[in-house]
Amino acid sequence: MDLLDDEVATRCLAEVRSNQWDVILVTPPCSTFSRVRFVQPGPKPLRSRLYPLGFPWLSNKLQMQADQGNQFVHFSFRICEAALEVRADFLLEHPEDLGRTKGGHVPASIWQLPEAQRLMSHERVFTFAIYQCRFHATSPKPTRFLTSITACRQMPFVGPPRFNSEERYLGPLPRFCGHKDHDSLLGKLSAGGWKATPAAAYPAALCAQISEWAFSVFDGGRPAAIPQVDTSGAGIIFRFDPVLLSSQQLGGEGAEGLAANMLSAGQAYESQLLRLSELLPDEDRVRESSVVIKGQRSFTTGAYCHHGKAGLRRNMASFPLSSELLAKLITTNFTGRPFTSMAFFRDIGQPLHKDTTNGSYDNLLLACSSFMDGGTRLVLAAYSISQDGLLADGDRKKLVDMGFEVPGLRKRGPECLTEDAVVETLGKGGALSKTTGEETLGKGGALSKTTVEDIPYSELQSGCEGPPMVGEFAGLKDEFVDGFGRSRVRRFVVDSFPDLARATFKLATGKWTGPLFDPKGLESLREDWFQMLPDPVRAREMIPNQPFYLRAIAQTLQILEDPDFRILEEGKYCFCNGVEVGHLEPIGPTPQVYRRRMKDQKYDESEWEPEMRNYRDGPGVEKALQAAFEKEELAGRMFPLSMSEARRRYPGDALRVAAQAVIPKPDNDFRVVHDGTHGVQVNNDVIMRDRLESPGAREVASLQRLGATSEERVFFGIVGDVSKAHRRFLHHPEHWGVLGCKTRADSSVVWLNRTGTFGVASAAYWFSRLIGLVGRLAFRVLLDTFIFMLIYADDLHVVSGGRERWINIWMMLALLSMQGTPFSDHKWRGGLHVDWVGYWIDYTRFHIGISEKRCRWISDCIDGLEKANWLVDVRRYHELHGRLGFMSKILIWIRPFLAPGYAWLAVVPKGAVLSLPNLVRCTLKFISSRLKAGCRTYPAGVGEKDLGELFRTDAACNENSVVLGGWFLHLGGEPSAAPWFQIILGREDVPWLFNEEGSAWASTSAELLASLVALHLLGRDFGELLGGPGVLRSCFSGGTDNKATEALSIKLLTTKVPLMFILMQYVDRCDHLGIRCHLSWRPRDANVEADQITKHCFDAFSAGRRLSVSWSEVDLSVLMPLLEFCNFRADLNAIKLDSQMGPMSGSVRFEKSVWG
Repeated sequence: MDLLDDEVATRCLAEVRSNQWDVILVTPPCSTFSRVRFVQPGPKPLRSRLYPLGFPWLSNKLQMQADQGNQFVHFSFRICEAALEVRADFLLEHPEDLGRTKGGHVPASIWQLPEAQRLMSHERVFTFAIYQCRFHATSPKPTRFLTSITACRQMPFVGPPRFNSEERYLGPLPRFCGHKDHDSLLGKLSAGGWKATPAAAYPAALCAQISEWAFSVFDGGRPAAIPQVDTSGAGIIFRFDPVLLSSQQLGGEGAEGLAANMLSAGQAYESQLLRLSELLPDEDRVRESSVVIKGQRSFTTGAYCHHGKAGLRRNMASFPLSSELLAKLITTNFTGRPFTSMAFFRDIGQPLHKDTTNGSYDNLLLACSSFMDGGTRLVLAAYSISQDGLLADGDRKKLVDMGFEVPGLRKRGPECLTEDAVVETLGKGGALSKTTGEETLGKGGALSKTTVEDIPYSELQSGCEGPPMVGEFAGLKDEFVDGFGRSRVRRFVVDSFPDLARATFKLATGKWTGPLFDPKGLESLREDWFQMLPDPVRAREMIPNQPFYLRAIAQTLQILEDPDFRILEEGKYCFCNGVEVGHLEPIGPTPQVYRRRMKDQKYDESEWEPEMRNYRDGPGVEKALQAAFEKEELAGRMFPLSMSEARRRYPGDALRVAAQAVIPKPDNDFRVVHDGTHGVQVNNDVIMRDRLESPGAREVASLQRLGATSEERVFFGIVGDVSKAHRRFLHHPEHWGVLGCKTRADSSVVWLNRTGTFGVASAAYWFSRLIGLVGRLAFRVLLDTFIFMLIYADDLHVVSGGRERWINIWMMLALLSMQGTPFSDHKWRGGLHVDWVGYWIDYTRFHIGISEKRCRWISDCIDGLEKANWLVDVRRYHELHGRLGFMSKILIWIRPFLAPGYAWLAVVPKGAVLSLPNLVRCTLKFISSRLKAGCRTYPAGVGEKDLGELFRTDAACNENSVVLGGWFLHLGGEPSAAPWFQIILGREDVPWLFNEEGSAWASTSAELLASLVALHLLGRDFGELLGGPGVLRSCFSGGTDNKATEALSIKLLTTKVPLMFILMQYVDRCDHLGIRCHLSWRPRDANVEADQITKHCFDAFSAGRRLSVSWSEVDLSVLMPLLEFCNFRADLNAIKLDSQMGPMSGSVRFEKSVWG
């Protein structure tokens, strides 16, 4: 029987709907849904949770496989729905949905489909899961059943699949099946074929169990139930769990007293029920037979519905115990069957009729007397009203309390949150309390963090396929950040540029003039775009004073299921209406686009001053500001108001006039900076819950490794600039008042900003969020095109490789331009070597580093400080130090040399002019000399070669000696075959490790020295281990039983002396060898061998394996000159004391210089 044949499928459906089938077993093929496809080698995956019906990029052959799987599954659901319509039973089987794989992918499952969810919500349907190994299968093979067969309710793992916020499986199946050994379903069989194929057949025990479930339908699984009959002649006896009642209830009379006795006893005799029917009041009947029988009676209780209203019948209140007893009889004999109402009939014969007010559930009929051979006919009927959803919560609760099986009772969700759920409540005073920590909005709106966990990323909600890419550089791994958030064109490009290579070279060499595309051609492309959208007229609508086609982007991203499309035009604060500044309410979080912000931004504290003076006044500054403001007014980004009108529109602190600074730019233009911090305190009030991240060395190195190993070997990069990026979105009109400024202090005119403003804390965030939407749209249109795009603030980097690299680059630029992205026409550059945001990227040798211009700026700045006898404005040094910090993200060797600067900046006032400490001077000169020698790049095309753990070291700090020792593991883990070393240092060798009480205080320094000696010996005697290409040729770990040294090898930063100096030497040695060594802490009990060496116990080692080494041969060229500054900490304390006693500097705007 070929169910892919429409005629066969239609015939089967017709047979089910005509009630020809009693039980339907449904087992659609699962091969296209298999999780095994996400493990390679193996068949290719065809679908995922994001694309449950098949990936859009599948080949015709693979798409046909996916379509056939879809057809089987959809037909299976139709069969099940048809069975429910005619009250037949079904059993549907398919593999359990186990959520995210170890590799980070989330496979598709039929249980995720809307049809499955709809069936699960049906009152007659429930679902459970099993391990097939419990039925003697050779592998666990978790399997889920969806069924209406009542007998299956006894299965233990009932309920739909549950997941945590990371989409990891939580249950209902336990984590382990209980068996130790199982056959693997991964890989191929020795005889050919995949190992998973034979597991498609059920084990014999499971076949037997399914048969038992199916035949149970014919053994009491229908709507009528046969009660237990006492053979002693007492008639029918119903038994149930006794109910604990009060003495007052048990002492009642009439029907309620009798019902109480039966409830308390846990059993009801036929004679008692006959008597109860006599004691309960008789009611008027809507319909009855024409034959009147003496003693006819009826009693109805539960819920009713009439003319669109629903409620409880009076008998629920008048006869509560009788109602509870009758409900007991129904639930005991019809387990799990829903009902809201009951009718207790005595000798009632009703004509054929249709209950128009009954719901779509089975009517239940229970015989309460033996009347096959005559006698009184006592029947209890139970049913559900059609509009039970209209019942008030209180009425539903009362029905449930009295034992009614209300529809939906068994479909309630879990009463507890999933393990990663986070509850947030905004309390009094703005305190945000969480189950995982607390954040408090403190003075000035500052965000004070205690314990904050990141809000989980969801692949399904984000609209992105697969796990996030992982970037890696110098041992630091994290999510790949491209700057765009957590997401007809080809013909247009070819028509625009017949010679794409020539056009790209012109763009890369800076010879491009004017816009990228012909305006008429771009408008034609946009019109084609608009016509594809649900509302073309609305898509064409352009929001004034900003360049993006926001409404068209919103419609497109909604179709593409982008997680953030609503921010474009929905709600009070959106890009169409204007976004919030963030000074009144926190911004975010948006977990499917950004990770959670873990620490608040610190801003200078200042006196509240709502009207600030500009940092430089005078005719020249006023003229420059006036010209800049008028230019912005023409673009619609600013407008002037008189001060009186501005105060009327924006009363109180809703009007703030910020100080302005004019900063020259390399192109002889200037940038106006709006100081949203000092005086006006806008930035101090802004709270952002999203972490604004930018791509860096990790992402660039990842692209280079991909370029070195992919088929698209020749990479070509383009860099560009989004013109006035932070001015390209609107703020809401209610917030324009806090973005005020003046051309001069005594002016009666205030200029207000409509758009994002450079110098306001939220400007970068809102542009990032907007350009992220634009970028994700472009990426999703291009699907799996081999192209990458990174954005750092407003600096764009597009890179592609392979034969189609030219058209790929231009299609990306066309999609960005189509959406309205404004580029700076004269700033395009590119090639095989790219200088992007200060990073030097070489796509020929796959090197990464810092650009020569920026390194030269650093060296010139340090030379200038030396010529000025090291007298410096603290803010100028802060600028230099911050840029060195940026460089240290790539040039790892710089990082430990920043420690003295951090320590000095922590104790000096910002506005002071001071002489730099000698240690800071020394480290700056060292950095400058290394940069001048060309130490500014690393190879990044191939990942590091991980050598594992190569050595274990220890140090013993005694009163008059320091013993360094260790052994090497590259020949195996046996000490007897391992090379080892020991060095004994006295006070005369390392006086800086001793004080009056000995060397115990310097244990961490000594431990690091032992690792330094190990590095020296690795380079001297085992250099062949360290060879090979990579960012840093190889990486390995060294064992130590000092936890502090492990932290040091990760942070590469400390301000403790002399530990700081030893760390500098250690990092310099690693860089010289081209390696990265992570020092891993080992418990003392796990580092016994190295400890024994330092205690002169060599029993476990061979004397012939001892490595001869002297202290004098160890390279200490960086360390020794620094030791004269061992009093650095005392000098800092003196500086700190002087700064506390001296006068504070004035608030003068510091204007940063151009870097490179």
